[in-house]
Amino acid sequence: MTTVPAGRRLVIEYVSWNSFTTTGDEIVFGGLQSGSGGVFLAQLKINPTHASISSGFKLQGGSQVLKLYFEAGEQVWVNASHIGTGTAHLQLLASGYYVTPWRTLLGRIPAGAS
Repeated sequence: MTTVPAGRRLVIEYVSWNSFTTTGDEIVFGGLQSGSGGVFLAQLKINPTHASISSGFKLQGGSQVLKLYFEAGEQVWVNASHIGTGTAHLQLLASGYYVTPWRTLLGRIPAGAS
């Protein structure tokens, strides 16, 4: 998804997702992790599939409130797995913001400043 810029912290507070799979396939796992092979910081709530208006396809989706912190230089990755032999498409929206940690701000105050 992204790499957190130097001197910043990324706070993610909400995610929503949806998937589009061929019939017989479904998303069985989804999560946000710190870098490739890093720690999973959140698992997506996986809901059952429901029929699509397009024949031969299934839909899944979900959303959740959470609070995740990613530090400067960390990569934010989305990881998902599906069962079946067909195709699965996943779209995820993460809402959050960047903050400047206090330790970064303190390092910018000149010595002797009041």
